[in-house]
Amino acid sequence: MDFRLKVFCSAALHNSFTKAAQLNFITQPAVTKNIKELESELGVSLFERKNARVELTQAGKVYYEYAQQLLKMYDEAQFKVDKLRGSFNGKLNIGASTTIGQYILPKLLADFHKEYPDIAIQMLNANTEEIEKELQDNKIDLGFIEGHSGKSSLRYEVIMDDEIVAVVHKNHPLYKKEEISIKEQDFVLRENGSGSLDIIVDFFSKNNIRVKDLNIHAQLGSTESIKTFLEYSNCMSFLSVHAVRNELLAGILKVIDVEDFSIKRKFNAVYMHGNFDGIPKLFLDYFHTHKNKL
Repeated sequence: MDFRLKVFCSAALHNSFTKAAQLNFITQPAVTKNIKELESELGVSLFERKNARVELTQAGKVYYEYAQQLLKMYDEAQFKVDKLRGSFNGKLNIGASTTIGQYILPKLLADFHKEYPDIAIQMLNANTEEIEKELQDNKIDLGFIEGHSGKSSLRYEVIMDDEIVAVVHKNHPLYKKEEISIKEQDFVLRENGSGSLDIIVDFFSKNNIRVKDLNIHAQLGSTESIKTFLEYSNCMSFLSVHAVRNELLAGILKVIDVEDFSIKRKFNAVYMHGNFDGIPKLFLDYFHTHKNKL
């Protein structure tokens, strides 16, 4: 029954028997067989087909809500038993916004995997807004984000400090400057929905500066794309000091002091209110214990 529930929840979550087959390492006909057997036991149809997608029926929606809870309880029970044995297996399903996902978590995840080799790791990279939505949709169990919107269904936990700095590429005319005014500069910033952009907008707003009045040449969806953009333009940007550490050491980028500009922020872990336990909590505890190695 546990495997059927996994297959059912996978299909329900992604509206696809094909995706459910991929996630559970079985064929699509095997997915159909498991769903039909489950429907036969329940005496109702759980899905209806709509072109290439499948959608839950009303009965399917009701069953999905309880199936998720059953699988979560099964995972928690397995975790408790594994804890007694001193050996863990299962899946760590997390999401992280760009800066944390690219520049902070990979090393800790690698170390975590060495200590718990039987735990499979899956990480989604997206902006803060999308990570919060993935949590609310039960697609991930734990998120790491750069800002937060204070959603009442989510719990936020500060995990470490960060600073947003103004940077230019070594080819920029301002590279030899030590301090500048923000006026009449050209910028490339992160996309709407980014935690970094939200922090910057909030700072400027408190200092009577409207972001729309800045000369913004582009808004890009990742820090790496911004760093490349800086190389081929005379723009500057505001990025996490964690994200540019290597470039600063190599002299490729430089932090420019901007008059009356200072943004310090907190990175947060985020998860659903309620019983937060199992492998996600195991990793969050590991993060707190080992973050000083970063």
